[in-house]
Amino acid sequence: MHNLSPIHFASPCTSENDIEAVSDTLRKGHLSFGPEVAQFEAALSHMHHNHAVIAMSSGTSALHAIFLAALEKKLLQPGDEVLIPAFTFGAPLNMALMTGLTVRQVDVSPHTFMPTAELYERAHTKKTKAIVIVHVYGHSAPLPELLAWARQHKLLVIEDAAEAFGAQSGGKCVGTMGDFSAFSFQSTKALSIGEGGAVVTPHPEYAETLQLLRSHGMGVEKYFHHLLGQNFRLTSYQAALGLSKLNNFASTALGLQQRYLRMKDMVQDRALPIRLQEANPNTLPVPWGFPIVLANVKAWARLSAQAQTAAIEIRPFFRPFSSMPLYRALDLAPCPVAEQLSETGLVLPLHNSLSEDDLQRLVDLMAHARP
Repeated sequence: MHNLSPIHFASPCTSENDIEAVSDTLRKGHLSFGPEVAQFEAALSHMHHNHAVIAMSSGTSALHAIFLAALEKKLLQPGDEVLIPAFTFGAPLNMALMTGLTVRQVDVSPHTFMPTAELYERAHTKKTKAIVIVHVYGHSAPLPELLAWARQHKLLVIEDAAEAFGAQSGGKCVGTMGDFSAFSFQSTKALSIGEGGAVVTPHPEYAETLQLLRSHGMGVEKYFHHLLGQNFRLTSYQAALGLSKLNNFASTALGLQQRYLRMKDMVQDRALPIRLQEANPNTLPVPWGFPIVLANVKAWARLSAQAQTAAIEIRPFFRPFSSMPLYRALDLAPCPVAEQLSETGLVLPLHNSLSEDDLQRLVDLMAHARP
């Protein structure tokens, strides 16, 4: 068992074309904010209904810039309340807090791991001014019902699509239906360039503010600051890698979808005692991990220990913010479903480097969920 080759959680596929694209950029001396960035933005815009795209240094900086832009454009005021799902990475909550906003966490569906409109409604108060819709593990949130609910309450809509690049809802790409949307191109994601991100918005006036915020508040004129900004810039060679990978993304997405469905079939054929994430109606996921929910904490511990023995890198589920001492002063409402998921959920690797034998090893690992 110890002689097995490890199965890493992430193993981004990099082609010779990708390497050549980066090398060519370096040979040209384009290190920081060269023409490749604008080319990458244009390609992303074409994919996302020609909305404005502003490349960023990470998905987190994309979210940070969104909240800063919302404040700058008076869409939000300091202290305004933002609803954020309890089952997600900490970036949206942290960036909201760092920009002076108030947060309320929203519990999630035990089936999709994302909130429904009813769950947002339960968390909504008279102080709520915005919602963050998070697409989880490559799956789209139930966008039609969430957007209708948000518009009814006249709320700013922010899509956190960091985990769902290429996923669709109703035939449209996620990240195109909110007032702002954030993407991540970190190494575990479907489109991976190591680090990097982007903001998408259908509002040109917001895009202008985001462009200023990305580069110290400066516009065309050097060293003239129009507003307080940050350095959220993407490098030229990251953009070149992103553009090269984007050219082959349809094949990348298909490979991920095929491997996910293959593992799903194998799990069902063996009648393993685990539960899989369910897709929302009329959506097309682009999964980048294989999340499973186990029967109880004992099964979680047993499978986690076996993964280490089998040289398979896995990850736990997200933990609700209310469970962490850092956020205790926020007095966040309990979210029992998110808490239960965090105690019994694991994410197994899913990437295009996995062979059929690797998929079999992953399913064999899941068999240890049995008592």
